[in-house]
Amino acid sequence: MALTSGFHRLFGMSVPECLQEVRIERASELLRDGTQSIAQSAGAVGYEHSCIFSTTVIRALFGHSPQKIRVIRC
Repeated sequence: MALTSGFHRLFGMSVPECLQEVRIERASELLRDGTQSIAQSAGAVGYEHSCIFSTTVIRALFGHSPQKIRVIRC
């Protein structure tokens, strides 16, 4: 419990929230790179099912489908 509350005080988010943020950042990099399929990108960051990855995670956080993110290059 002390570790959990200390982590939240230090980083302003829970451990699962931090993990999700790191996974999403890496997935975004992989999608923008365009060398892996969406399913491969999802698997590389720990999502077993690319449909959950696409609809739940990417669309919820970025407001776009993974295909559209792949086209947007920073």
